[in-house]
Amino acid sequence: MATTTTRSEPKPLIVLAQAAGAVSGENPYTKLLYAGMADQNVVVHPYSRRSLIALRPDIIHVHWPEFLVRWNAGTAKAAADATKELALLWLARRRGAKLVWTAHDLGAHDKPDVGRLYARFTAAFNAMVDRVISLSPAALESVRAHYPAIARRPADIVPHGHYQGYYPATPTSHPGLAAARDAVAGKPTCLIFGQIRRYKNVTGLMQDFAETRAETGNDAQLVIAGEIRGTEEFRQEVLTKAAETPGVHLIPDRIADADVWALHDMADVIVLPYAQGSALHSGAAILALSLGKPIVVRDTPTMRDLQAIVGADWVALFNGTPRDALATAAALLAAPRATAPDLTELDPALTARQTVACYRAAHQA
Repeated sequence: MATTTTRSEPKPLIVLAQAAGAVSGENPYTKLLYAGMADQNVVVHPYSRRSLIALRPDIIHVHWPEFLVRWNAGTAKAAADATKELALLWLARRRGAKLVWTAHDLGAHDKPDVGRLYARFTAAFNAMVDRVISLSPAALESVRAHYPAIARRPADIVPHGHYQGYYPATPTSHPGLAAARDAVAGKPTCLIFGQIRRYKNVTGLMQDFAETRAETGNDAQLVIAGEIRGTEEFRQEVLTKAAETPGVHLIPDRIADADVWALHDMADVIVLPYAQGSALHSGAAILALSLGKPIVVRDTPTMRDLQAIVGADWVALFNGTPRDALATAAALLAAPRATAPDLTELDPALTARQTVACYRAAHQA
């Protein structure tokens, strides 16, 4: 009697993934990315030092290497912490793991105050990277130029996934958001959302908004929502400027997932006048587009890549100061556009498959 054989399913890849989950109020980018791998014969575990030893992973996927070390513990403890992290990564690679880095930025937004230690850690980490994921072609060029040590490493382009369907279309129960919603109703409203950091140029935006509003005599509104990160001096600078600027509504809190849709629903356009620096991409920009809001962003090669995907009627580019961003926003709102942007290329299910293909290429190398 003839016998038949069946092909067995290949062994699943064991992946240790940084930021594999997200709680309410955090960016769910990685959560959605890894959820999309559920049917890809991949087993994803949260990254930890313990798991580096215990699980013998095939792939280690890091997004933000600066978050692997407790830099605020003092220089001596940070040095010991960085050394331990690098040693465990080295050991995991010796045991067969491949290190994949998604290069979101050219460095930490707020560089640790630890002298040259951070630069040495970055160099040592880069030396171990086996494969790079970049969110756009222009970003990959910037990363390779900034970090020559990884310029010849294999790389893949995997766009930042969208957030469509993640945030419920529900009214807000947050008192600050409710007050802002009532104040801006029926008036042209700009929004900047996300962690408030100095590089995002929030105080400059408030200054130019106040001057533009006074010159035009209109009733434009500006909503600023997100936790203030940085020094106490910076926090007070933001609070004071918001309190003294007519038309500005500051909600200096982490915004829960249940309130994100309502926050964006009160705005006509999202303005992101970030200073040029280490940031290559903006989750806030992708979020705004996911919720059907046009965006104004600085004219950079990576934002041109985003505009090429989504269209100039949804992604407007500016050069110069926040005043220029506000003028661009006014022109954008006056132009016709579709009811929603086409984000097909940013589908998290697609980006998950693309990321797994990167894993398999790294594993087989």
